[in-house]
Parts: sequence; C-alpha cells; structure tokens
Amino acid sequence: MRIASILNSAIEYNVQVLWLVAACMRKPKLSNGMAYLNNLYRSELEKIQQYFLITNELFGCTYEKFSNFIETDKAKIKVRTDDGIHFTIAGQRILAKAAMEQIFYKEL
Repeated sequence: MRIASILNSAIEYNVQVLWLVAACMRKPKLSNGMAYLNNLYRSELEKIQQYFLITNELFGCTYEKFSNFIETDKAKIKVRTDDGIHFTIAGQRILAKAAMEQIFYKEL
C-alpha cells in the first residue's frame, strides 16, 4: 500500500516516476530482501506505466554475486563502500548519469 500511495501522489500531481532499483548488496539476506522489494516496486510501476532503472547492470552484479568494483577498458573502479551497501562517489556518478539518460522533458 505504501508504494501505491507514493505513486498515486505522483499521478495526482502529473509527475513521472523513475525508480532506481536497489542494487545488489554484500550480505545475502539484505540482497535477497532488496530483490523481493524491487519486484514489488516493478509490479506497481508497470501498472501505471512508469519507469524502472535496473542498477545491477550498471555495477556488473546480481543478487547472487556482489562486487565493490567494476572494470572498464581503462581501470578497475571502486563503486561501493566497504559496508557493501552504499556507493562511492564514483558509484554515485554512475547512478546519476544513468538516471539523467532516462529523463526526458515534455514541451509546455
């Protein structure tokens, strides 16, 4: 009900929603919990045709396989902090860039 309440408020004010999925986490119990919640969010967002950004793909992880680093052609980049939950500045930038690429503006 909380998810629907948030989304109903967005609809009421004609606001589009871009929901960033909680990425995989180091602790399996926490990661599994996030996977469960993300399925709930996705289901509710699909009902009202809103947007859902899967963040695991950005960080090369799955809910079964966690890593603090991603590898590019140039370097290995630390994207998660040592707690296995939060993002480093580099990880935050990756999330922000991916979110900005999904945003589009309507003509007034």
